[in-house]
Amino acid sequence: MLNKTKGQINQTGQLLIEIIIVVVVVAVMFTALAAILTSSVRNADYARHKSIANKYVIEGLEATRSIKERDWFYLYNMAHGNELGLAKDGNNNWVFSGSFDNPADGFTRVVKLTKVLDTNELVEVEVKVKWRLNSGEEAVVSATTKLSRW
Repeated sequence: MLNKTKGQINQTGQLLIEIIIVVVVVAVMFTALAAILTSSVRNADYARHKSIANKYVIEGLEATRSIKERDWFYLYNMAHGNELGLAKDGNNNWVFSGSFDNPADGFTRVVKLTKVLDTNELVEVEVKVKWRLNSGEEAVVSATTKLSRW
């Protein structure tokens, strides 16, 4: 057994190097795959939360529109540029309440009403929905529209 020739020893060393290279290449591939999968999960989570936030923004705009249809002067008199929340009253009508509302766990919605003209004819409505990403950063979705008395 100790009578190996120099060529056989070199072949054994070469096989060992090839195995090490294969192991390193496979490890790099698995690391890249794990990074891609993590990024995909993070992006899917963000897209899901953004979709939910968009739903709450639209709901906020529609709630404000329903308040306007019910009582323009209530809406107009609340338009001081401060942030408001939304709630339903005992008759299941939307009303402004507090400085924000939580339509669902982890989401915060604010409605900002601003008088556009000195007349009592036009109000700008901005609805923002905020939530925290897994990284701890805050994400925001918002929409703005103008409502007129007529």
